[in-house]
Amino acid sequence: MSMNPNSCSLEHRSDFGPAAPCEGVFDFTLFFEETILTILPAVVAIAFVPLCYSKRLSRRVRVVRWTWHLKAKLLLWSVLCISNAIQIGFIARTSTPTTDASISTAVLVLAAHSSLAALSYLSHLRSVRPASFVSCFLLFTLVFDAARCRTLWMLESRPVKDVAIIASLSLALKALLLILESLEKRRILLPRYRTLPPESTAGLFNQAFCWWLNPLLVYGYRHVHSLKTLPEVDEDLCIDTETNSRLTAKWNAWRHKEAAHSLLLLSLMHNKKAIAKAILPRLCQTGFVFAQPFLVKRVIEFIQSPDNEYNNASVGTGLIIAYVIVYVGIALATSAVQRWTIHLVSRMRAGLVDLIYSRTLEIHCPNMDEADAVTLVGADVERITTGFRAFHEMWACLIEIALSMWLLSGELRVAAVAPAVVIILFTGAAISVASSAGITQKAWLDKIQARVSATAALLGTMHSVKMTGLTKSLTRKITDMREDEIKASFSFRGVLVRIVVLTFASTALTPVASFGMYILLQMHRGYATLDPAIALTTLTLLQLLLAPVAILIDCLAGVMGAVGCFERIRLYLNSETRVDSRLHGTIQQQEQPRNIYPSGSLLRSLSSSRRSEVDFGWRHSRYHFPPSPDLSLAVGEIYAMGFLEQQGDFTPAHKRNQSSISIHQASFGWKEKDKPILKDLSLNMPRGGLTIVIGPVGSGKSTLLQTLLGETKRAGGGGYIQVAFEDAAYCQQRPWISNSTIRQNILGGFGFDPEWYATVLHACGLTHDLEQLPDNDTTKVGSNGTCLSGGQQTRIALARAIYSKKSTMIMDDILSSLDATTEEAVFQSLFSRNGLLKRHGVTVILATNAVHRLPDADHIVVLGRNGTSTEQGSYAELASCPGGYLSKLDLQGRAEVGEGRRGRSGAEKLTVPLATHEALAKALPQLEVPDSSVGDVEVYKYYIRTFGWTRWWIFIAICSFYGFGVVFPHAWAQMWATHNAKHPGDRAGYYIGIYFMLGALTIVSLGASCAFLVISIAPRVARKMHSRVLLTVMNAPISYLSSADPGSLINRFSQDMELVDMELPVSLIHTVLMAFVLTAQILVIASTAKFAGAALPFCILAAYMTQKYYLRTSRALRLLDIEAKSLLFNHFLETLGGLVTIRAFNWAEGYLRSNADHVNTSQRPGYLLLSIQRWLGLVLDLLVGGIAVVLAAIAVKTRGQVDAGLMGLALLNIVGFSSTLKQLITNWTLLETSTGAISRIRAFTSTVDSEEQQWSRSHPHQMVPCPPPLYWPKDGDIYFRNVTASYTPHSEPVLHGVNLHIRPAPLPYPRHPAGHNVDPLSQADYDDAMEALHSVGLWDTVFSDLPGGIEAPMPGHLLSHGQKQLLCLARALIRAKHSSVLILDEATASVDCETEQRMQRLLDERFTGKTVIAIAHRLDTILDYDTVVVMDNGRVAECGRPRSLLLAGDSLFGRLYRDMVPESDSDVVSPIED
Repeated sequence: MSMNPNSCSLEHRSDFGPAAPCEGVFDFTLFFEETILTILPAVVAIAFVPLCYSKRLSRRVRVVRWTWHLKAKLLLWSVLCISNAIQIGFIARTSTPTTDASISTAVLVLAAHSSLAALSYLSHLRSVRPASFVSCFLLFTLVFDAARCRTLWMLESRPVKDVAIIASLSLALKALLLILESLEKRRILLPRYRTLPPESTAGLFNQAFCWWLNPLLVYGYRHVHSLKTLPEVDEDLCIDTETNSRLTAKWNAWRHKEAAHSLLLLSLMHNKKAIAKAILPRLCQTGFVFAQPFLVKRVIEFIQSPDNEYNNASVGTGLIIAYVIVYVGIALATSAVQRWTIHLVSRMRAGLVDLIYSRTLEIHCPNMDEADAVTLVGADVERITTGFRAFHEMWACLIEIALSMWLLSGELRVAAVAPAVVIILFTGAAISVASSAGITQKAWLDKIQARVSATAALLGTMHSVKMTGLTKSLTRKITDMREDEIKASFSFRGVLVRIVVLTFASTALTPVASFGMYILLQMHRGYATLDPAIALTTLTLLQLLLAPVAILIDCLAGVMGAVGCFERIRLYLNSETRVDSRLHGTIQQQEQPRNIYPSGSLLRSLSSSRRSEVDFGWRHSRYHFPPSPDLSLAVGEIYAMGFLEQQGDFTPAHKRNQSSISIHQASFGWKEKDKPILKDLSLNMPRGGLTIVIGPVGSGKSTLLQTLLGETKRAGGGGYIQVAFEDAAYCQQRPWISNSTIRQNILGGFGFDPEWYATVLHACGLTHDLEQLPDNDTTKVGSNGTCLSGGQQTRIALARAIYSKKSTMIMDDILSSLDATTEEAVFQSLFSRNGLLKRHGVTVILATNAVHRLPDADHIVVLGRNGTSTEQGSYAELASCPGGYLSKLDLQGRAEVGEGRRGRSGAEKLTVPLATHEALAKALPQLEVPDSSVGDVEVYKYYIRTFGWTRWWIFIAICSFYGFGVVFPHAWAQMWATHNAKHPGDRAGYYIGIYFMLGALTIVSLGASCAFLVISIAPRVARKMHSRVLLTVMNAPISYLSSADPGSLINRFSQDMELVDMELPVSLIHTVLMAFVLTAQILVIASTAKFAGAALPFCILAAYMTQKYYLRTSRALRLLDIEAKSLLFNHFLETLGGLVTIRAFNWAEGYLRSNADHVNTSQRPGYLLLSIQRWLGLVLDLLVGGIAVVLAAIAVKTRGQVDAGLMGLALLNIVGFSSTLKQLITNWTLLETSTGAISRIRAFTSTVDSEEQQWSRSHPHQMVPCPPPLYWPKDGDIYFRNVTASYTPHSEPVLHGVNLHIRPAPLPYPRHPAGHNVDPLSQADYDDAMEALHSVGLWDTVFSDLPGGIEAPMPGHLLSHGQKQLLCLARALIRAKHSSVLILDEATASVDCETEQRMQRLLDERFTGKTVIAIAHRLDTILDYDTVVVMDNGRVAECGRPRSLLLAGDSLFGRLYRDMVPESDSDVVSPIED
């Protein structure tokens, strides 16, 4: 740059300035540069460095190798400090002209550089990323020092030139240091740190410009992302269960849990660092944004003013540079705010999900509802993260509103009152409306939660629903709940529309009020004439005022909704938790039933990843075991103590008189206000033996077992329960199976011990089953184990309990789902006197209805119908007691024939049940992959067709008026100002009237478009999309439902519906509206600034290509985000299904870690999706900044050739163009990612087969509907003609050539499926329902205590498994009038003998003349049936009358019968009845 050395002297530059009064050039004063641009950064650095020291010095761990990098930095820092010292010497010379701050400046700079050099050294060694503060200091001071060097070189004094030379050298050293300090250290990191996420090692520029995301975007553009290809996220965003820094730990220590908004306050405190780090960038963003009106005004003045010393070329160049600084500053500051905001919401999401899961593990069973946790994790947490993305706008908008009003008052003076009044009126109204957003949203969310809860329960029982013909009935019920949900959403939708209209009303009418009042003051108070410069500056300020007002109101709605969600979560966290009322410790008793069976050593095992209480003390072998006739052949083993050579009592003496459980006069129930289920119990259960709990249905057997586990509440103040174990192995009545492999289910998190694992498999009769599976024990079991039979599920759960080596095992009716042969083999292997558990002193408590196992019990507990203990003692004692419970049972001869049965069953090889072949046929589907063949246009067409093309074009037409109404009023104001400048006050009424009409038109068009889409179109889409998904699920074949992941299915009804209901319509309306606004702005800019107009198409093309480049990755991340959340939901559902089991095994910590893994996995796509949205915003900001700089350059360089008013209008539109383009692209990408839900629904509904279809004979690859005939079945006549069936078209058949004819018969048959209300089809009146409940004995025991009787909601914990079977029988009694066929599947498996007799009697009386098809394992109950069909490997092996098959010698049915029934009983079978 050429300059006149005599143009400015030091005397002029010693003033503060900041501008120096120099001729022909623009420069700052030296005193201003030294105090503000040099001393201030140095003082900040000196003050900040100790804070960094304390952080770095606390980590005395080196993370990098020694390289040239560190040596070069240390050398440059040393040279820089030396040059600073030399500079101090030059300045200290008396001949050197200085200011009052020169020496202080040099000394402080040396101190700052010295401290930063030390910080750089420590950061290089101990931090994985470059020192951001050092780089930031060097960057800013490099710019400031350049200005100072320029000033020094412009001074005429020779001594000052020496200082300038040293300053220039320091400037060059700083530039080199900035390069070195910005270099990332990933290549020189030690090996264990090289796998850190790319963001964790990114430097200042990498973070500022989001370069670390470029590899992610490049890969996503060229390939399809998966979870494996995504980089890890920063550890600060993950959950680490080993630390106390989790939100969960802080909530547990929080004393004010009951206070309103306490969770919100704690969450903000927990994330205070992320909040604080965004404050400075947000203030900088405000500063850069508010520089825009000054730039617009100065450019217009520059264009209008003649060329003079104050408006020369250097000033124009300075304006262009100022535009660069302002718009680059806006882009970088906005990106920095978004970065820390994304950190905030991501940390909030992870912390809240972890907190909800932690409390779920502690929740009391009656308060457990699957949908509660899933809805909170899904809808509530998502709305919190969405609402708090605008958290910093809440306070920043208030500052911006105040600044805007202050600046506006300087421009309009008293007329600034008019916009203030308009804004206050409409904003107050909008805030008043927004205050109800939380209430209306809560009402909507409650309906969503109810629907998701019902849907989750339905998906868990789809097999029973289909078998009982309740598909259509329950479909209607869920549809009605969806309709109620949509109706509840109208209030919230209406609130949103009113907020939008009121917010924009202030935006549209504020300029009208401002200019109208100013014109009046101009005409009557002598205000300056309204000209284009004032008008355009005012419009710019009004934009800056109205934008934060609109954002503030919008944020209020989102944040208020998030606050409501926080309260819902807080109430859930404060719900009743499980309180263990048990006492723990050794229990001594005076008399203990003798354990006459040998016991192995009981040693602690430390080899497992989860704690295992008992080491059984032997070496296991599948191939070598002692050939003792007294040992079960189901398990071969070698004792560590040696072989058992005698049947002596090896139990240590101190254990013979110990009890495992002692209860003294205690009552237990589920809720304190309800009457107890177990009353005045006094029990002692011996340690190391088998205790069997029996009793009629509803007597409280399952409740007693859960009481032993500490799940129930002790009623009243008396009594106690004491247990001698901390945790126990637990098998619940309905086996809890996770959706993983068989091996993973059995191991349960313990370490893999091959020998012990093989022994457990053999003992539980699983070896032969696994040999038939293609993947052996690595076979996936499906959702809730649906790819396995009930017996296989039970044995896997039993194997898990045995493998855990717990000293106490509690089992709830595990024998009911096993056939006779398998039951015998498993019982003898595990529970008999030579069984695995008995020999090694394991305490087993078994609740069962298999009374034929009572002779093997060491201790028996009999519960009465009223929940009291009626009898307890050994089998011999109770059997000999006249009038006792056992004396009423037909148990004669069972004890005597037991030995023979054991020997026989032990020698026989377990047969492979049909269920094994069924499992072979059920193949799990692969994870869903985005359908790349379906274009965007097809998805949009699919969406539009749900509400009709006519409505779509009406919506487009309304939106077009909005785009015109937003942009044209600015042009009208400019035309008015131009006319007013020439003719002050002329035609003011005409201009203001048109101005008002344009604003009113825009308000009406916005309100109409929002209402039409959100209130009219969106509910139609919500209704139809849900209906399509629901019908697809309800009509899906069992094979699909068995293999589908429940979390994925529920995600379709929660996450996908959430997107369809709200996010998609909101992003759609924003996209369409912004598209019309942007089009209008482009037309204005192109027509007012011709050169810029020529460049605009290229800018739009660049924006489109950027968005296209970004969109592929964005769409993939959105789908991965949904899938990752599905895994998280599925983990929640599995945990809820096995909550009691998890707590019994004491696995809570392990499941917390597993949940943390799922959360961390789901954080990756979610965080990266938000990050690339931030990248897109940065790119668009820089692109708009480029347009603004080009436009400013055109205005400056074509000075005198363009109209100032039109150029000012173009610059004004640029101010809005930036936000409009960003909103358009952002909402477009949100729309594209939201349509991922539509794409998923479209793919799901079109690819999942329907069971209501059959193969067409003429077109073998075409599916045609096949509804049953009306009134089918009419007479109960059923034919199977050469039926071969499989679960899928490509799997192996499970039925082969079955030919059967089932004739209508007068004899009824036992069995039935499960359900959850009395009359789901509404086929009976109240009296019929009451009569059915009385008949099965449920009215007096269950329904009479409910507040609403049979109409009351039925809690899941209220009924035992046997009572559920009785309820299903009651339903069958009601439906008997309308159906001629009854299908029963193990209906009496979980009931006692007395209840079984009642059920048999009801079936005999009520189902005469009906065709009954039954599946039965209790073969002694089917001898009077007409026909028995024995299936083997999918084929009919035998068919005939039961008694004939028994007398037929070596029949398969006979062998099965003899395995179950004692020989003394089987010998009495008479052929007479045949």
